[in-house]
Amino acid sequence: MKIRRYKNLMVHNEFERVLESVVGPAPWYWKTFPVLETGGKTFLWNFLGQKGPLADLVTLHEKEKQEPLLILNTYVRPFHANGGFLGLWYPVHDQKELHITFLDLAHLRPIDRFEETAMNFRNSRTLLLYSSPVAEKIKIPEGLPAGDHKISSSKCASELPELLMLVSNSTDSRQSDSVPAMSIYSWQPATGDLKVLPQKWFTGRTMDLGYQWITRVARNPADSRLIGDGIRIPPFALNNDGTDLETGDDA
Repeated sequence: MKIRRYKNLMVHNEFERVLESVVGPAPWYWKTFPVLETGGKTFLWNFLGQKGPLADLVTLHEKEKQEPLLILNTYVRPFHANGGFLGLWYPVHDQKELHITFLDLAHLRPIDRFEETAMNFRNSRTLLLYSSPVAEKIKIPEGLPAGDHKISSSKCASELPELLMLVSNSTDSRQSDSVPAMSIYSWQPATGDLKVLPQKWFTGRTMDLGYQWITRVARNPADSRLIGDGIRIPPFALNNDGTDLETGDDA
């Protein structure tokens, strides 16, 4: 499918500027992960490289120390939550769910026998590894129908106005190449309101699924419309209802 490409370079460049700061999935977008500060401490991310027994893992550590406190596997996305809390969202496909886990940064401790533990973790289906209690966990089903839903609210992210998440509809899209293969979930943590926006333009009929995939979406500050990009997908804008590509004379 030919994605809309903007002849207006100012529009295109503005989209790219906004998307530069949007978190994408580990490990490909690890440089977009937020720097975290709490209790006078700064926490930084580290990518363990593309080769070797720990390839493609991303770790979190205190700036003044190099001891890993958290390890991320593929597809995890961290985000700022309320002060002192780190949020992470990621798909759990064998449960057909999206999980949102919150950790208290003050409670993170160094991972014992890091290299051995990390090697075992890398070869597992587990996506997060940490040595602290979970502050909060929320589970959302994949494949929810379009429209408004009510799920759990969050005490750890109540100050966050919206969290945008990309969710696979892989089961339905395998059954029909006209079914949207991905949806955007817009969640309001303070209230638990969830809006599901199936991406009508992103189907097996129009895209090379697995080769092309959406990795990031955000609100354009200029007009609050959704914009995004992806692997082998140029920056794009969605229409007013957030379910299809915007059309217009700039394409």
